[in-house]
Amino acid sequence: MHVRLSTIAENSASWLGLLAEWGLSILVEADDASILVDTGRSCVAAHNARIMKLDPGKIDKIMFSHGHEDHTGGLVDLLKLRDKGIVFHAPHSSMLL
Repeated sequence: MHVRLSTIAENSASWLGLLAEWGLSILVEADDASILVDTGRSCVAAHNARIMKLDPGKIDKIMFSHGHEDHTGGLVDLLKLRDKGIVFHAPHSSMLL
């Protein structure tokens, strides 16, 4: 199994053009699955995904580690980059949008 982790948003930025914020977003890619863990605090994850040439349209699921704003706040901006619904997973619940 091949697994790739890409940190999209966190509180430091080491590449030119990436933004940093107090928040977290990590893309987990394993074989045929693509899961986004958290969405950061704001539009930073969407911005950084574009800079990193990551396609949010290929994300199968979004999982929230917990409900704090710095882990869920970037959801709307990331969804604007998609053209289809997505399955969300959160502790003790799930929903399809």
